[in-house]
Amino acid sequence: MRYEYLSTRVIPSYLGSRECGVAEDSGMFSSMQLFQGEVKKAIYPGDPDCTSKHCVEYTVSVEYRTGSGPATMVTFPNCRVMNVFGGIADRCRYTLRSDPGTATGDEVFGVGSKVLILCLLGERNRGYIIGGLRDDKDIDSAKDGHNYYWEFNGISAKINDSGEFKLQFMGKTDVKGGLAKGVDADASPTTLEITKDGSLEIYTKDRNQYLKFDHANKKVTFQADNEWDVQVNGKSQMNVGGPVDWSFGNTCSIAIKQNTSVNIFAGKLDITAPLGQVNIKSMGVNVGLATNAWPLFTVYRLAEVTMHTAVMAALTTAAASLAAAGSVMTIPVAGAIAAAVPINAASAAITAAVTALTAFEALAPAYLSLKNRSD
Repeated sequence: MRYEYLSTRVIPSYLGSRECGVAEDSGMFSSMQLFQGEVKKAIYPGDPDCTSKHCVEYTVSVEYRTGSGPATMVTFPNCRVMNVFGGIADRCRYTLRSDPGTATGDEVFGVGSKVLILCLLGERNRGYIIGGLRDDKDIDSAKDGHNYYWEFNGISAKINDSGEFKLQFMGKTDVKGGLAKGVDADASPTTLEITKDGSLEIYTKDRNQYLKFDHANKKVTFQADNEWDVQVNGKSQMNVGGPVDWSFGNTCSIAIKQNTSVNIFAGKLDITAPLGQVNIKSMGVNVGLATNAWPLFTVYRLAEVTMHTAVMAALTTAAASLAAAGSVMTIPVAGAIAAAVPINAASAAITAAVTALTAFEALAPAYLSLKNRSD
């Protein structure tokens, strides 16, 4: 038998001491052990039953035993969740699932959060939830090896045995872990993965929206199912160090809008439009060293038509006049006198042709572009 010394008296270890006149507590102020229970109700700030007035409290149904008696279910009111950091600068908070129903069959608890509780100074109404118990349906597998898994309201995170990371969105869940009522099952999953080779993948269901940074192959892959919108309010710059192939689908329409300038530098530039025109609308086009003006063919041809019409008319008159003069230039001398008139007309016609050619040449600068130039 072991003895303990209390003051100057020696008492056996199986005996205790208490203040005379104090009744044995029924448990309200002597809840010193670790309890397990199930969350039945969440009490939010603003609810008259919330005692703290600033944090969520929980009503917990607890397995309770006094001494060696049978276990019974006891309600612990206004339990708070233990805080990790204990301050305002660093904080972490979360809510627990509640199940107001009663367990059925051989089950002790329902589907509400299973928690572990300790009470400050043994007071049942000052219970703190310090952790949780694994649900029986949450089963480990040996093939998972060393891993970490976390899930909250349909968002899960996992680090597997290879150190790979996976973050996944499934949508809001109910207390049983399935999708909550009204959640669109076709909207999920959306996934982010970091693989052991250092690559990063982000994709939606069916991978129709997809982005991958392939570290192993030094490659970036991007896919948009219907539309890709990029907006840059400041500077946008792309530097490409090696050979680059730009490929667009045959139904793709490309529009580049820029109020200042767009510069394209290429060793060789090929533009092919087998099914349509190549349209360039600008204040001017310069090709090569831009030392020669492009001709304005429409203006040139209109001026040329005018000149040719005048020249042809004058030459026709000249030819007819010379023919008429030739027919009357016979013996006697009177024929030469008669030929003077058509010869003079022919001279005038030839002079008119020279005038038309001179006028055309005088306007030669107008036939050249002042904006478009090439070598």
